[in-house]
Amino acid sequence: MFYGTAGVSTLLFLLTIFVIKDRPPLPPSKAQAVLSTGPAEDYSYKKSIINLFKNKPFILLLISYGIMTGSFYSVSTLLNQMIISHYPVSALFEVFAGNGRLVTALLSRLLQFISRFSCMPATHDKIQMKRQALCTFPSLMCPNVLQA
Repeated sequence: MFYGTAGVSTLLFLLTIFVIKDRPPLPPSKAQAVLSTGPAEDYSYKKSIINLFKNKPFILLLISYGIMTGSFYSVSTLLNQMIISHYPVSALFEVFAGNGRLVTALLSRLLQFISRFSCMPATHDKIQMKRQALCTFPSLMCPNVLQA
């Protein structure tokens, strides 16, 4: 049943292994040319992860993304049970509900794309970025709330 997908995936995997090289023949920038070929002696993966989790903007981004993703997936998962409890069960109605959910998900992604590129502040003003976040998050949740 999934032989076509397995074949394409295997072909892409083999192309990745045999065609894509580890490094480009010429470094992409002067900074990359200056760097040594191997990692530095004081490089530690554990330290870089610890530094990442000490970064306050990263933590705020992680929390906000987690809230948005969690609410989206919870509504997506429970939508079928909400529809069945309020309306009579029929296969055609469930198809319409699934298509409606698909449309709202695509609309939400479109709103996210538009808000990402059209409302970006030209300067790195923190107050304007906070205003953008406060306007963007509710607008992305509107299709999900209307669907429920």
